[in-house]
Amino acid sequence: LRDGDFDAVLLDLMMPELDGLELLDRIREHWNVLPIVVVSGHGGTENTLEAMRRGATDFVTKPVTAPLLDLRIKSAWDLEQARPWIGDPTRRRRGVPGEADLRAAGVDPRFYIEHELDWYDGSIRGLDAELVRVFEKLESLGLAERSVVVLTSDHGEEFHEHGQMLHGHSLHAELLRVPLVFWAPGRVPPGTRVEPLVQTVDLLPTLLELVGLGTATQVHGRSLVPYLHPRVQKPPARAAFAEKPLDPWLMNGDVASEAVHSSRWKLVRHTRRPDDRPELELYDRVEDPFERRNLANQAPEVAAELLRQLETWSAEAEVLKLPAENAGPDDLEAEARLRAPGDAAE
Repeated sequence: LRDGDFDAVLLDLMMPELDGLELLDRIREHWNVLPIVVVSGHGGTENTLEAMRRGATDFVTKPVTAPLLDLRIKSAWDLEQARPWIGDPTRRRRGVPGEADLRAAGVDPRFYIEHELDWYDGSIRGLDAELVRVFEKLESLGLAERSVVVLTSDHGEEFHEHGQMLHGHSLHAELLRVPLVFWAPGRVPPGTRVEPLVQTVDLLPTLLELVGLGTATQVHGRSLVPYLHPRVQKPPARAAFAEKPLDPWLMNGDVASEAVHSSRWKLVRHTRRPDDRPELELYDRVEDPFERRNLANQAPEVAAELLRQLETWSAEAEVLKLPAENAGPDDLEAEARLRAPGDAAE
């Protein structure tokens, strides 16, 4: 290591005779932008998280093959080349290069994103296998007919569709559209597909009705059970809403946005934004599902109607807001401690 004649470090945290975290600290003292990939094993989650907090570039979990290691090291190298070009301090610290950052560093964004997508797809494939185990176990215990399993997510993921990565920084479709799948033998007919817009806030009232606990009141969501039975009258179509609050811990943390979706259109209003960003963004969800063309100036009547709906929803949400959300100084201090590096995972 003293010679410095190397391009990357592969650090095995599972070696009993080596304090991998201490060595990681010593390496980072001398080489700030050196790609460091840590290797861990099942059950080594805490060490892996700590290594990432201390400056590791990436990690892999045993068992691991040589081709996979080659790919992870190449990706880690690209990330460290791009890190100095990342302007946003949160993205720089977390190692989240945008497309422009990679290009500025001379890194091919296509290779970088293809590798990240492969990693993401592999995680989905692993979840598929685990779900099969859950369903088989419920059936073997005779609990399938008494169970409701829901697969969903709190967010999607961006892979440079709009120049950035990860989530939490915008209200574009790749971050808002998530799966919502119900498995409930005897309650949900197999193969049922719901076409109208639904929201994750619909999950609570839907589950309450599915398990026979009545209906939820004073909530924005509504039960989706009528959609799950072909002969039941369907409720009228409605708009769907989303919001991104100010949050200095997230990327684009100085931007606050709200969005409303109809069956055809989507309007995003930025209530806090930089000077170079328009207040309104309007997209045709049918003709432009990837949200490339802002039509707010071309269709002002559509934008005005959706803005009216958004303002009505925002006022209703303020009325329904729980008192605990009106945080005082003690609450904000506690939240800051929870969000501090190292605390959230403990």
